[in-house]
Amino acid sequence: MVHIQQAVAQWLGQKTGVKAVAGQSPVQTYPLLTVEADLESATPVDGGRQCEERFAVTVTAAADRDRDRSREILAGLALALPAGIPMDDRVLHPQDVSTQGDTLRFSLTLCRVRPVSGEDEAAGFMGTLHFNI
Repeated sequence: MVHIQQAVAQWLGQKTGVKAVAGQSPVQTYPLLTVEADLESATPVDGGRQCEERFAVTVTAAADRDRDRSREILAGLALALPAGIPMDDRVLHPQDVSTQGDTLRFSLTLCRVRPVSGEDEAAGFMGTLHFNI
């Protein structure tokens, strides 16, 4: 979850020019965006070889101490989200985007290869797939 928080915070900082932090920040500088992610569900797929994880992401904006202009910052973010958020070698596409007050909420789905029991590393990806029709 921390990895997703950091990726979203880094992307937000680059996209908006506003300081964005993963998790709650003890330092209150303004304007500030905080990003929190929680695992909503984990579903085994591909016979248990992969796991589809769904994260609930909450971005809280604080434009100033009174948070008067926070909604303006979030409105700009909501328009930029459909292009996706880069994380490592993937681009995560937010779903179910909604705003309420000074928070923006969306979900991210990530599919990961799970290591087979007894193996230290995840199985490699199949290079070629053959079909007989």
